[in-house]
Amino acid sequence: MTDAPSTESTPPDGWKQRGSRALKAAWDAGRDVGEWSKKRWKRLHATLQQLELAPAPDPPAPGRVVVQRRAEPIAVPARGYLFTFTVHATFTWSSQGLHPELLSWHAQSFMPHATQRLERFAAERSRSFPPHAARDLEEELQQRLRAMKPWSYTRNGRELTCEPDAWVQLDDRVKAALLPYAEARLKLEHELDVHLRQARRAEQLSQRWMTILQKHVEGFPADHAAQGREDELARALQEITAMRKAAAQWIEELLGHRLRHDDTRREEGGSGGAKDRQGQGPAAPRSEPSSDPPTAGAG
Repeated sequence: MTDAPSTESTPPDGWKQRGSRALKAAWDAGRDVGEWSKKRWKRLHATLQQLELAPAPDPPAPGRVVVQRRAEPIAVPARGYLFTFTVHATFTWSSQGLHPELLSWHAQSFMPHATQRLERFAAERSRSFPPHAARDLEEELQQRLRAMKPWSYTRNGRELTCEPDAWVQLDDRVKAALLPYAEARLKLEHELDVHLRQARRAEQLSQRWMTILQKHVEGFPADHAAQGREDELARALQEITAMRKAAAQWIEELLGHRLRHDDTRREEGGSGGAKDRQGQGPAAPRSEPSSDPPTAGAG
């Protein structure tokens, strides 16, 4: 016996027809959208080809670019070749129309050559200076470097200029040897300033008392009672005049001592004295002026 086919497993014919129509409509719609997109893209592509895009402007060329590089400390010999000076240097690199990054790279590549050149330049002059004359060597180097033309370097058709600057430091062993003399000199300078202020103060006070006594002497009447008082004021005026002269002489001697002291420092190069001048104080005046005003003796 043969079983009849089940009607539940087979979809109705109406469903098949509706599905076929929906699938065909979706296919037709997608084909139409694709044709429309294809036409729009062709038109847009043709429009873009007709447009002439303006070229981007060139970036402005930089002007004078400057960078600085500091070199490692340079040791150069002093006179006698027993001690050395330490030269600290800064190199200023510049170029026209070169970007800062490229200039910095070129400057870094030329730094060893510039450092060696400065080392030879400084060593030729340091051999004639004593180990404590760091200031004199520094002034010599700076003066000669300012008078020189900037050093020129060329890389890939680009010209770079280098301007070195230097300052000099003493050897540590020389510093330790000169420290006691520098401390003694500092003490002398302080004492000299104190004496100079005292002398100027005494000169000012004596000048005031002279003015006051001069007015009193000129204002006394000519009677006998006032004559003795006038004589006392006249003697006081003479004493104050002598004190004022002594104070002026003291100021002159102190200033002369200061000038001799400065000349000695210049001869030593500003890096410590070679002689101990601790016992050499300022010359005392013949009559020591007092900071207190003198008594006129008028009753």
